[in-house]
Amino acid sequence: MVILRMFDMLFTTNIPDMLRFRGFGTYHWLLVFITAAVTVFVIASVKKREEEKRFKILRGLAVLVPCVYISRFIVFLLLDVFVEPQMPFADRLPFHLCTLSAVIVIPLAVLSKNKVLLNFVYSISLPGTVGAMLTPAMSYYGRYTFFSWQVVFFYIDHGLMALVAILCVVSGYFRPEPRQIPRVLAVFGTYAAVIYAANKAFNQNYLFLNYPDEGTVMAMFAGHFGNPGYIAPLVALGVLVVVLMYVPILLHGARKRVNM
Repeated sequence: MVILRMFDMLFTTNIPDMLRFRGFGTYHWLLVFITAAVTVFVIASVKKREEEKRFKILRGLAVLVPCVYISRFIVFLLLDVFVEPQMPFADRLPFHLCTLSAVIVIPLAVLSKNKVLLNFVYSISLPGTVGAMLTPAMSYYGRYTFFSWQVVFFYIDHGLMALVAILCVVSGYFRPEPRQIPRVLAVFGTYAAVIYAANKAFNQNYLFLNYPDEGTVMAMFAGHFGNPGYIAPLVALGVLVVVLMYVPILLHGARKRVNM
């Protein structure tokens, strides 16, 4: 009986309300803190290695990212069949920003060293992933305990994506280039436009462009500007975040020129 109850709390929604994962609660911040601490520890360890070893570790982690996502996808399917339905199947396809980054963008960027994709990972995937961990989709994760497989795995794969994105820069693998901002925005803007049209055609909500999820910044915008009005401030915020990601790079470059 105890084993079955533990199984419920780890994998199902059949749990006491007091144990449910809550956004901005104590256990939410605990998971964020643990993820951040592990990320800092790994980065500090990798930075001590020689360049060739650092790059080898980075490439290995970049390959691990989609493997973790695919394993999560398989477990979801098994839970669908043998336990209870998880999130809708369409939501697991790699069309949201984080899943797109995990399955396609991050491994392709790191292995190909494509400058536009690497800058995409730095300026869009990284803040998007961090934002997802700070404001998780409570319509789904709020159904489970804070120590459930679904919640913990969410922080494992998103933490790994953030780790790879940061390591790309701090390991010396690539240097963010502000001149790539227009290209990065053009790539993501084109993708978002296609996804918006697909959402309307197939009644989906990829990139949360059809309606906002509860507990997110998008929901706050929707409260003030309605739907689809929330998309305009969301786009403005996204562009602002991308630009701000390059401010430290610009300041560092300016400081170097002054000291020359």
